[in-house]
Amino acid sequence: ECRVVFTINKDGVLELKKISAKSGNDSLDDSVSLLISKVNNLEIPPDDYKGEKIILAFKIKDGASKVYFPTD
Repeated sequence: ECRVVFTINKDGVLELKKISAKSGNDSLDDSVSLLISKVNNLEIPPDDYKGEKIILAFKIKDGASKVYFPTD
């Protein structure tokens, strides 16, 4: 499990991108770091988006991946 934290500004630009919890697997952590460094823009968020922190966790097991919102 590797956790990534980022914010999205009102123009859809990702800011403050970082790994907040490493998986302990250097290859996976390096791949996630490379991925988040290459993602710069998303769709422009809705008008009511206030720039709240978004925390996603990515689980990869047996070649399948799942994205979820961690509770801690």
